[in-house]
Amino acid sequence: MNAQQLSFMLQICDGNFPNGAFSHSFGLETLIETGVVHDAATFQSALKSWFDLQLIPFDGLAAHLAWEYAHARDGAGVIRLADVVSSSLIAEQAKRGSLQIGKRSLQVLYGLVPGGITEWYWQRVCAGEVETTHGIALAVAAAEIGIEQSLSTAAVLYSALSSLVAAGVRAIPIGQTVGQQILATARRWMQEAPDFTGRTPEDISSSAVRWEIAQMNHKRLNGRLFMS
Repeated sequence: MNAQQLSFMLQICDGNFPNGAFSHSFGLETLIETGVVHDAATFQSALKSWFDLQLIPFDGLAAHLAWEYAHARDGAGVIRLADVVSSSLIAEQAKRGSLQIGKRSLQVLYGLVPGGITEWYWQRVCAGEVETTHGIALAVAAAEIGIEQSLSTAAVLYSALSSLVAAGVRAIPIGQTVGQQILATARRWMQEAPDFTGRTPEDISSSAVRWEIAQMNHKRLNGRLFMS
């Protein structure tokens, strides 16, 4: 990885990346409201469950595959993958949030990485032919500028973890230092994540039932800090 690629990775993983992710908790706020998450220990436990059952087999695998298709300049493959991912999102608020964040991410990334398959994908999204998530958008742009597949997928995992930890810091609340300690632990989970080699879009799955129910019930909360 050269300096330009490194700076790109740092930029897209920064909490100030303007895609609106800071407005979403993806069910965490419901878990806090119902008492499932109430301190650092219960948050880390819930985060690990979400990481294992949703982030890795769903977003992580999708990002891995998106990089492969983009690297091969297989636009049809990117579209097929995005269709599988978008149709697999169940909870109304979480689905809307994921797709809005994804579109905004791709818009920003198109400005950072103009031309090639990133621009082509942005045009398809603008035409209403397909939707996108942040992970797919990031992976496509990363492939465009030559970032390795494993590093691209790691960036997707880290940015998702960082966003949810930031939501926990605000909503539980826990201190910023504790949040960073949890994020450091989560980085170790990333190192232990399974290999995606040989996987296909048919392998994309999510079994984080508690989180999905929390996402569905979020709209019924009396007061909300987050949009999901």
